[in-house]
Amino acid sequence: MDERKRITYKEEMDEYRALSVESAKQILENCNVNTKEYMNGYKNVYNFVSMAGETQYHDQLYNEIKSNIENYLIVAKSEQLCLSFTSYNNNNNKNSNNNNENEQKDKEKIIHSLITLWLNFKKSIKLLKNMLEPLARSNHYFEGKKNVITFGYFQFKHIIIESISLQSIGINIQNLENNEMYLSMLQEIDSQ
Repeated sequence: MDERKRITYKEEMDEYRALSVESAKQILENCNVNTKEYMNGYKNVYNFVSMAGETQYHDQLYNEIKSNIENYLIVAKSEQLCLSFTSYNNNNNKNSNNNNENEQKDKEKIIHSLITLWLNFKKSIKLLKNMLEPLARSNHYFEGKKNVITFGYFQFKHIIIESISLQSIGINIQNLENNEMYLSMLQEIDSQ
C-alpha cells in the first residue's frame, strides 16, 4: 500500500511539474495572461516545490522551462527572418520608382516587430520570474544558476546582436536612432 501511495504522490508531483511548464509556455506565448491563469501557474509551481523536496526535480522543471524559452525565441527569430525575407522579395519584385519608399516602410515594419517582440518578451519574463518565485526561494541552486530569467535575456540578446533579418535587408545599424534603440535594449538586458 505504501508503494502505491508513493507512485500516486510521484504522479501528482509530475502533474504539477507539467502544469507549471504549461503555464510558463502560456505566459511566453501571451504576455497578457489573465490573473486567474497566472495565479494557477504560481499555485502549480508552489505545489510542485512543496512536493518535490529534491534538487533533481527542481532541475527538471528548470530545464523544461529553459527549453520553452529557447523554443519560443527560436520561433520569434524565425518570424523575424520570414518578415525580412518577404520584405526583401517584395522590394525586388516591384519597379524601382517605389522601391525606396517601400523599402523604408519594410524596414520600419521589421524594427517595429523587433520592438514589439522585446516589449512582450520582457513582460513575459517578469511574469515568469514572479511565477517561479517559490522555486527560487526554496532552492539556492536555482538562484545560483541565475535562473531562467537571465537565460531568457541572454538568448534574446542574440536575436538583437545576431539578427540576420535586420542585417539582410540592409538596415543601417550605425544610424543613430537604430543604434540607440539596440543599445538601450542591450543595456536593459545586461542590467537584469
